[in-house]
Parts: sequence; C-alpha cells; structure tokens
Amino acid sequence: MAFKFSENTYEYLVRGSVAGAHSCVEIYASPLFTDEQLQIFCIAKHEEDISIFRADLSGRGSANTRSEINSNFSGTLTSQTADYIITWVAVSFVAYDEDGEITEHLATAHTWAVPFEEVNFNARFGTALPEPVRDYNGCDLEEAPSEFRSCWVWEFQSIKGLSS
Repeated sequence: MAFKFSENTYEYLVRGSVAGAHSCVEIYASPLFTDEQLQIFCIAKHEEDISIFRADLSGRGSANTRSEINSNFSGTLTSQTADYIITWVAVSFVAYDEDGEITEHLATAHTWAVPFEEVNFNARFGTALPEPVRDYNGCDLEEAPSEFRSCWVWEFQSIKGLSS
C-alpha cells in the first residue's frame, strides 16, 4: 500500500510557497469565507519576510497627502527577482520639516507582484499625515539628505512574498 500525504501535510511541506497558499485555499474552502477573504488568509499564512530582496524592487510613488482624514501612498513596483511573488510591502515615508528634522510614517499594502511585471499598489498610513507634511513635495535627490527641507522621500522598508 502506497503512502499518501494528507492535505495538511502537503500544505506544511510546501509552506512559504505559492503551492502552499494554493493548498491552503483548497483545504479551507468554505461558505464561511468569501474568495477574497480566503486568499488573504492563506497568503498571510504562507508569506515570508523577504526584505533581503528590497534591492531587487524598483518603483515610483507619491503620498496622497491632501486628505485630513486619512492618507495613502500610491505607486508602482517591479520585482527583479524570479524566485518570489511579492505579496505585501511596507513603505517608509520620511518627511523633513523646515529645520531638517525627520519624521517617519509607515504605510502598508497587500499586492500581487509577479516577477518582472509592473503592478500598482495603494498603501495606507496608520494615521493621517500631519498638516505641514501634506504641503511638502518630494525632495531633490541631487541634494545631500542633510540639505533636505520641507520635503519627503520614500523607500520600501520591508517586503513579504511567496516562493514561486
């Protein structure tokens, strides 16, 4: 008699991968979850911190800072690593006030970025950006950071993904 893996065993063996997330969706399929809820749950269960690959991400973006209620960061990203699908990003948005003092704001987003394809993402800040920051523009990257005044810069702080 041949040994057969149970679905849960298979999901465990392929954890951290697209196959693991897919197996999770099949195991937990139920009328209790919408398809989107189940996908988010299973991706979150299997995604791994792959921040070591931040240098392999490129992107463009800007904060939507005009709202007094909430703020978000919209942009595009492209993953240059063939080994992972990017499923989550944290964007560090650093504002420099008129004296050059720094405040950092974090925005996060779920995404699905397959290798080498540009995707849009919309990350939410935990709170609305303070009023002065809402009037800033992006810093001139030709200047040294010690010269930044009343402007902002951003970078991918951390990323999560599934192995492909």
